[in-house]
Amino acid sequence: MNTERLAKRIVYMAWKACDGPRGLGIFKNNPEATEEDVWNNVKTQGDYPMNLKLYTKKNEVYADYVFGRMMKLYFKYDENGIYMDEFPPRPDYQEWCRVYHTHKELLEAAQKSLEEES
Repeated sequence: MNTERLAKRIVYMAWKACDGPRGLGIFKNNPEATEEDVWNNVKTQGDYPMNLKLYTKKNEVYADYVFGRMMKLYFKYDENGIYMDEFPPRPDYQEWCRVYHTHKELLEAAQKSLEEES
């Protein structure tokens, strides 16, 4: 499986699992965002001014706030796989974990979603 494609799906599914924008994130809200829109926001840190962009390494994903939604999702990927933390996510900090209770559950759901498309 293409790991970048899987990384995109992980981010998109986590984003969709969040409740909605928080605080001033309402000004960044884009409820109609596509998977590609969400991926581009993460890779360019679109919710932040230019001088705050810290996490832009090629094979790393840091989804802090994406279109105003609080995600706090970080992982690495390469041609061999996806590498995620094993610590339990917190619903008050990582909203996506109200739907996917662990990083592994999110990863498996994304894999299944892509397999169903094939």
